[in-house]
Amino acid sequence: DIKAEIGAVSQLKHRNIIKLLGESLDRFPFYVICEFVNGPTLPEVLQKTGPRPASQAIDWLFQLADALSYLRQKKILHSNIRPSKIYIDEEQHVMISPFDIIKAGKSERTLGKFREDCQYMSPEYLRGDGEPASFQSMRSSDQFSIGLVAYKIMTGLDLFSGDSVMDIIASRELFFKD
Repeated sequence: DIKAEIGAVSQLKHRNIIKLLGESLDRFPFYVICEFVNGPTLPEVLQKTGPRPASQAIDWLFQLADALSYLRQKKILHSNIRPSKIYIDEEQHVMISPFDIIKAGKSERTLGKFREDCQYMSPEYLRGDGEPASFQSMRSSDQFSIGLVAYKIMTGLDLFSGDSVMDIIASRELFFKD
């Protein structure tokens, strides 16, 4: 139930998770109000400044891992960690959007989101048939995605890239070949 999911997310209190402040799902127009993050997304930062020094990359990854550990303690998995869901606030803290925790609007996918999914999701999650995955497999999938985000932070590049979704899939297949 979407209301239960939003209720669970609204109870989250962690420095590196964007807070859900309110919602209205009883009648149209539906809306969700979130904490404002005064800062760009991770891809915007990397586009302007390039790869980050190791000390900053480690700090950001520690903050991201701490937020995801907090979510696991609450029995919640993010399930779609990618650079566009990570913001850098004015104090240089990582802030992760909780909105792939919530499955609302799942059918309203854009090609850009799908392209980024293909770049950052684990192989087993991409191969899934839409059935709910186990907590452990989702946890492993989140860890795989964090590794890809780490690569992006330290190099400024996507490990899996291409001009199209098919190119990205081919890049992944080439990487995982024996």
